[in-house]
Amino acid sequence: MKNTYKVISLYYFCNIGKNEILDIKERLLNFEKQHITGLIILGEEGINGTICGPKKKIDLLFNLLKIILKTSDLNEKISFSEKKIFKKLKIKIKPEIVTIGIKDINPTKKREDIWMPLTGINS
Repeated sequence: MKNTYKVISLYYFCNIGKNEILDIKERLLNFEKQHITGLIILGEEGINGTICGPKKKIDLLFNLLKIILKTSDLNEKISFSEKKIFKKLKIKIKPEIVTIGIKDINPTKKREDIWMPLTGINS
C-alpha cells in the first residue's frame, strides 16, 4: 500500500478543566494543516474520538495527547486504510464524551471509589 493512512480510535476518562479544553481544541485544530482528519470529542470528563492521517503526523498528534492528558494509555485501537476516512478534522466540546444520560455518574472515578448498594444478592 503506497499511500497508507493510520487510523486511531481512542477514549480516555479524566478531569479536564474548561479553560484547558479550549486550549486542547486549538492545539489539535492545528493538525488539520498536516492532513489529519477525524472527529474528537472533548469534555470535562475526558476525550473520545477517531483520527486519520499520515502515520508520522498521527503519531505526533497521539503523543501530544498523551503528554497533555498525562497518560500513556488512551485505550487506543489502531488500524490502517488506503483512503482517508474523514473529510476534515472536527473537534467538538460536549458535556459527555460518551452519552450515558445519567447525571450522577462520574466516569473519571475509579471503580473502587464507587459504592453501589446491591439488593437481592444472597438473600
